[in-house]
Amino acid sequence: MSRPEAATLSTELAVITAQLELLRTQETELQQHIDGLQAYKNTISARRRALEVKEFELEASRHPVNWLPIELLVDVFLSFVEDDNSAFILTHVCQKWREVALTTPRLWTCISTRSTRWNSNLVALALERSRDCLLDVVLDDRSTDPSAITLHLETCGDHYKRIRNCTMHAPEFLSVEKLATIINQFPCVHLRSLSLSVMTKNPIPLGTVAEPSPDTLAKPSIPLTHLGLTKVPLAFLSQHLLTNIVTLTMCYPPTARLMLTDLTSFLSFIPGLEELVLLNTSFVPPPSVVQAIKLPSLRCIEWSYPRDALILQLFTALEVPALQRLDLWIDSPNPRYHTSQPNTNVCVLPSLEELLVQCTDEDAMGSVLRKFAFPVLRKLELTNADERLRFAPSPAPNGIPLP
Repeated sequence: MSRPEAATLSTELAVITAQLELLRTQETELQQHIDGLQAYKNTISARRRALEVKEFELEASRHPVNWLPIELLVDVFLSFVEDDNSAFILTHVCQKWREVALTTPRLWTCISTRSTRWNSNLVALALERSRDCLLDVVLDDRSTDPSAITLHLETCGDHYKRIRNCTMHAPEFLSVEKLATIINQFPCVHLRSLSLSVMTKNPIPLGTVAEPSPDTLAKPSIPLTHLGLTKVPLAFLSQHLLTNIVTLTMCYPPTARLMLTDLTSFLSFIPGLEELVLLNTSFVPPPSVVQAIKLPSLRCIEWSYPRDALILQLFTALEVPALQRLDLWIDSPNPRYHTSQPNTNVCVLPSLEELLVQCTDEDAMGSVLRKFAFPVLRKLELTNADERLRFAPSPAPNGIPLP
């Protein structure tokens, strides 16, 4: 191969250099045109977005719901959000509703597992969006995987002090026991309402209330005023939790085998109790006389489906000098076990003004009423006392005012 001449190489190099300079100049000019077009496009896009926002606002103005002030819209949202993930639904309706929902912490204060759509991520997100607001927690094993309850409790671990109302329904004792342990140990300083339910047919180890330890007594007082228990072992709750209870609702059917001594012992730790509701609650009669306890503030008792023989036994074990209202829905006596025996004991309710009794058996109703004295009774309601009246054309009057 022959060696190229130097002059030829110089000529070719000069040609290529000139071509490159021309291409670079053309490329620079073209980029300037592109930049100008891009800037013009950005200007047009910005104007388009501004007009779209204006169009959206004008279109939204045509709907009356958007005429509402933000404060009133928040009130509507608060009434809509219950114990499901409704707040999450609000964030997917429109931009305005999303902004309102995300800037209203009160919409995110209900943490519920009644819907299967709840998971630990949603719980954590709701806790974050609720900021420092007090929480209403609903834990329901009947709607979710039981193992999820433990996960939700762990997710709420840093927020126990914010819990205001807590409700738990569980098929077994373990979940309820874990929650009770948390409430016993952690400073739930804002807890005002607690409802625990065990939905099981297994025998219930009811036990008695645990005595508070010195460490427990040193903790801040819990303002718990409303307590609901359904087949929950009484030993799950520490004594210091019961100090401020005002309203107590209990459901212990005959299968629970609740002892009267355990019941009165439990009530003795609630000196300020004002309202007692016993739903389908029965107890095992004591073998001997039970030491009576005094509930000086108790003003109302509602008791559904007690056996007539148990009513006097309970009131013999309770001193209720301030009781003003008594509502009894007496269970129909079983002829196999029911015997009408004379009883000379009469319980005096010195402050009772209102008595409501519902019973389909006249003998059972009469047997109960003859065991009590009501010196200041002003209102008496007897329902379903006479089977003939229940099928009569004209119903009996609801109430009989007494002088």
